[in-house]
Amino acid sequence: MEENRKTDENGKPMVRVPVDDLHAWVKGEVRDIVSLFRDLESIAELGDPSIWVREGEDVKLEFIPCSLEDRVFHKTEGWEYFFMYTTVFIDLGVRFPFTQFECDVLSQLKCAPSQIHPNAWAFIRGFEVLMEYLGQDPLLEGRSLFLLYKSSYKDFKQMYVSVRSPEDQFPFYLDEYLLERFPLHWYAEPVQILGMNKVDKESGLVVDFLEQYLCSKKPLCLNMLRQQHKGLKNLFKMKNEKELSTSNVVKSE
Repeated sequence: MEENRKTDENGKPMVRVPVDDLHAWVKGEVRDIVSLFRDLESIAELGDPSIWVREGEDVKLEFIPCSLEDRVFHKTEGWEYFFMYTTVFIDLGVRFPFTQFECDVLSQLKCAPSQIHPNAWAFIRGFEVLMEYLGQDPLLEGRSLFLLYKSSYKDFKQMYVSVRSPEDQFPFYLDEYLLERFPLHWYAEPVQILGMNKVDKESGLVVDFLEQYLCSKKPLCLNMLRQQHKGLKNLFKMKNEKELSTSNVVKSE
């Protein structure tokens, strides 16, 4: 029996989680993927957890090793922890606790943080930064924007870790009524978004800019926008005015 056990690319054993009614909808590939963060030594490579806390937030978090039996889609007992792909906070600039906008997106999509692809996280975070730079609040009106970023992230599926609050801290992923601020575990039926059927002109400009920039795999940050795109606000304003002007001419004719 042991001789036939599957191994990963590093020769380490892969434990197949038995399929039951709860997880039957999960694809076979995902059921076989074991986290690489299975001991304290590998967890230490992520550094002090405090460096991944959003500036100005008084919260503490812990990363804990996964077991050979853990899978990224598993549901834990109560509110113990949730799974997160490390590339989302290491490479894409997402911080803990999630912003209200990020929580709203996850809740509306009915997706846990590890249930959406890093591509989508890149777009969500880029959208937030761009809206902050333009002096606007990020809104959920165009939720289908968040799955349009098609540049591919690879080799991330084994890079997931358990995230939790220390036992002596109130969990940052719960609200004052002890309700989840976002789904902590995978949903069997997340909201399906296949693309944009209709989008207003301003949202179209945002999508165009983010798709062009994020394809370079350079996460957006405010300092970068201020230094390299000083005329960005005027560009958006000019394009909007041009579109409106053209539309008025067509209407008058």
